[in-house]
Amino acid sequence: MNRMKFKDFKTGLRGSVAALIVAYSILQVSYLLSGCQYAVDTNPDVNLTEVHISPVAAAVTVNGHLSLSASVLGYTSAGTVSWSIDGTNNGTIVANGLTAVYTAPPFPNPTSSIVNIRVTSDDDQNRYVLCPVTILRPVDTAFTVNPRSETLLTNATQQFAVDTIGTVPAVRFEIEDGPGTITSDGLYTPPATIDSDGIEATIRAVSLADSTVYSESFITLRNATDSLWCFSRDILPILSASCGSSGCHDAGGRGGYDALTYSGTLNRENVKPGDARGSRIFQAIIRFDADTRMPPPPQPALPQNQVLRIGQWINEGASNCQ
Repeated sequence: MNRMKFKDFKTGLRGSVAALIVAYSILQVSYLLSGCQYAVDTNPDVNLTEVHISPVAAAVTVNGHLSLSASVLGYTSAGTVSWSIDGTNNGTIVANGLTAVYTAPPFPNPTSSIVNIRVTSDDDQNRYVLCPVTILRPVDTAFTVNPRSETLLTNATQQFAVDTIGTVPAVRFEIEDGPGTITSDGLYTPPATIDSDGIEATIRAVSLADSTVYSESFITLRNATDSLWCFSRDILPILSASCGSSGCHDAGGRGGYDALTYSGTLNRENVKPGDARGSRIFQAIIRFDADTRMPPPPQPALPQNQVLRIGQWINEGASNCQ
């Protein structure tokens, strides 16, 4: 090969390598924007089996029922799951494929009020997810604490109140069990850190007229450093700035989608907890076509970090924690 041909060969080789690098970069961005978080090899969707459950946490009264659903991402042969309950005498579960109905036990466990429902991928037994379910004692008073249960990060607070169909009684709030502090009028503050996720605090509203009359609520704590995304803290600011303007997706907005509330955001399968790519809101924000993407022009498309945050929030179960 003479020098001129060798030089042409080297130039062509460099061009081919550069083209491959550009193509690989575009492929990475494409998978990133589509919500795929797996490594890019021959097929990114089979490098990791990922199991999701909805809801991610819940509460039911004794003998109560809870409907659950699961989804599996990245499976190689079967996107099916097995349902089970950790421990004994913690209720029953009836499975129907990717859905199941849990029935709480008739009496609360004296050692723990939390029951873990386990969903395991049939494709990879090492891949599973837990849904902690708080078993609530029966309400036998004239009032209840609102909310009855809550998942709370350690850097947030929660205001409790009393619900009743009659005159609201005078009560004082106190912590029956667990960490944190609460004011007499119901403002709960968790500790700055906890040893592990899932630590529970029991909040009690006690009647000032009769201290034997009370109602309780349960808080499940998670460390604020966790990767769990929350609607009010992480997602609502994005939606209110880009979608919640008047005449768009505010309270009187189009398409039955109110981007300013949690219930409105989840309305009409806009969000399918555990399945970002199947959620209408995520499909809209990753579109490249300016005529169909959300938010529409002249507003700019959402930046990549906000797109990923919304996708991760949905895949984690679309939690409404504070």
